[in-house]
Amino acid sequence: MQVLFVCVHNAGRSQMAEAFFNALAPAGYRAASAGTVPTAAVNPVVVTAMAEVGIDLAAHTPKLATPELVAASDVIITMGCGVQESCPLYLGMKIDADWGLDDPAGQGLPVVRPIRDAIRVRVAQFLTQLTEGV
Repeated sequence: MQVLFVCVHNAGRSQMAEAFFNALAPAGYRAASAGTVPTAAVNPVVVTAMAEVGIDLAAHTPKLATPELVAASDVIITMGCGVQESCPLYLGMKIDADWGLDDPAGQGLPVVRPIRDAIRVRVAQFLTQLTEGV
């Protein structure tokens, strides 16, 4: 099972979701993340916030949502952008869910921590749904 988390810049929310999913998922479940317009680096405040919970994103780099990555994904979740102009339907991807989450861009740790924690909760709930009955 391959899950793809997509946001515009792949610098915050989708990176956190990918990292939490891969840390919590059982064997056979993997996640990737990508952006429709990726930035050059992961948001440094996001890197710090994730380090606080024992996940190192320092070596991660934003990636483009390529046709191959989209096609290889069983489930696609957008991170608070859905099909709005900022994160349009891209490469014909079928969006399975949009998690309406605030963007951590330009925010400090006091704002990013609750976003991080909300993503962790959603990922854990999502994994429970995916693995029920397996």
